[in-house]
Amino acid sequence: MKLILAGGGTGGHLYPGIALAQEFSKQKPEIDILFMITQRKIDQKIVSNEGWPYKDLPVKSFRGLSWQTTCAFYYLFLSVVKAFYILRSFRPSLIIGLGAYPSVPTLIAGKLCSVPLVIHEQNYFPGGANKLFSHWVEKIFISFEETRGFFSEFLQKKIVVSGNPIRQGGITSEGRGVLGEKKAGKSTVLIFGGSKGARRINEAVCQGLSKLSEEKRKRVQIIHQTGVEDHEKIQAFYEKKAIEATILPFIHKMMEAYQQADLVVCRAGATTLAEITLLGKASILIPYPFAVKDHQMINANSLYQAGAAGLIADKELTGDRLWEEIFELIDNPQKMHKMAKASKRFGKPEAARVIVRESINIIKEGGRGKCF
Repeated sequence: MKLILAGGGTGGHLYPGIALAQEFSKQKPEIDILFMITQRKIDQKIVSNEGWPYKDLPVKSFRGLSWQTTCAFYYLFLSVVKAFYILRSFRPSLIIGLGAYPSVPTLIAGKLCSVPLVIHEQNYFPGGANKLFSHWVEKIFISFEETRGFFSEFLQKKIVVSGNPIRQGGITSEGRGVLGEKKAGKSTVLIFGGSKGARRINEAVCQGLSKLSEEKRKRVQIIHQTGVEDHEKIQAFYEKKAIEATILPFIHKMMEAYQQADLVVCRAGATTLAEITLLGKASILIPYPFAVKDHQMINANSLYQAGAAGLIADKELTGDRLWEEIFELIDNPQKMHKMAKASKRFGKPEAARVIVRESINIIKEGGRGKCF
């Protein structure tokens, strides 16, 4: 049995694939798994750090009408050709598309080779790639029940509400490793902006911290993932202000960081929300304003309306507003506990098992692609 997981571009499109790879290996130890990703360093770093083999494709993002879009179609053609030959060599039993443009060439090549295809949509609003391939696939796995409404009546029988699969390897009994020991009497705030960081969040955090009283600073422990580009500058700020914090460019063991946190401040990517809700964490969400079709705001609003998260629009983000909302929760433990309980109700711990079970059934029913 052989499996290809196709996607990338961000951690939000790769980490669900890694969770699926873990679950496939658990259920079928003999399975051979290959990731098909972009040539971006973040993709290669994430997959290689998790220990999975991969092949990269020169595919580029294409949006709107421009010279760059014309070049993107050229790279798409090259990527489809490369994917076609990889498929002929690897001979997969199934391809799982993880959404967005990096999945497109592998899914096209898979269709040409008659390999069974399935797709997973992490977001509330389905992306263009998944909408395009929804007519070609055997199953459409979605994370939100409401996402059904964006697919035609004809496709409803293909849809499975699975949730968003989350890596389990980082969960420990005590949550040590990122921060070390938690200090009594302090609230731990985890701050990050996705796999690449978020400058707007970094700047707001620092602006607000510089105005906080010494008494308030001493009441918090901070874990701050800055992203590679801002790491040195943000670390220098904390050192200059003598603020106790763990400053990292990237957190590999994210689940450990979540476990240590009392409150999470972050963007609202679908994978991030799946991780937060799996563990039932209170959070303040700051949706990325340039996400396709504003899907992060849609993701975040579903939690906010249920009392499962706080919400600050990016255009309204200031240091004062952010830290005011952080301490509004820290100073009201009952409110933060109520938010955490509401968050937990959104978690779907069975997501990976559901997708793997359905996928194995498809593999059993299907045959080899015609190119093999």
